[in-house]
Amino acid sequence: MKPIPSILFRIACAFSLCFLFNTFAYAQFSVGVSGVLFNHLGSAAANSTVRTVKSGDQAYFVANPFSVKTTASYGFFMQLQGHNSADVVTGLKIGYDKIKSENTNVIIPDPVSPSRGSDYFNNDYFNLNPYLGRHFEFNQLAVELTVGAEAAFAVQSTETFKAGTTGAPINQTASRGRFTDWRVKPALALTYKRVGLDFSYARGLTNLNKSSVTSIEGGAYSQLFRLGLSYALN
Repeated sequence: MKPIPSILFRIACAFSLCFLFNTFAYAQFSVGVSGVLFNHLGSAAANSTVRTVKSGDQAYFVANPFSVKTTASYGFFMQLQGHNSADVVTGLKIGYDKIKSENTNVIIPDPVSPSRGSDYFNNDYFNLNPYLGRHFEFNQLAVELTVGAEAAFAVQSTETFKAGTTGAPINQTASRGRFTDWRVKPALALTYKRVGLDFSYARGLTNLNKSSVTSIEGGAYSQLFRLGLSYALN
């Protein structure tokens, strides 16, 4: 049996493509950039953790890699969107995000002189986001309220641990496995002529801790706040 997020995403894609190619009265292609605020939610997310001894290629440098600290990141996107005569909005957004996560409160156990370090994650995501919603127009200002599914494919994931200890400084980097993060994403978009501004919130449905090599219990989920600026090419 296929995972429920995967089934819902395929249904959303099929529904969006049906509208994209058949029922649009007003279609628009745009490109843009976005600022992203990212952090982890759930019982497994924490604001501090402990340094671990690496015991394998997939083992993390810290006991808990899921930080609640909010970090600023960025992304790029392009989207095909339109609405029909009933003002029903459908669209498909394709994006690429460079997401950072960090925990600057990592305890390094030492019976003589314990110290602290920092753990950083850099994840590159390729995103697919089909959505639908409602279109409103006030003179030349278009307003759209939408909700959609987002599939975020981690094409590259890197962990870096740094610490200035009493001995030699620690600076370790390792590549982490690829994974897919399924999310739900409501959004508000304002468009004046060709310039658009959109606000969105994405909440992860995938427990990132389930596929990780950790000794912690509970769930860890992604949370993203985005502010995007776009320009319509037609």
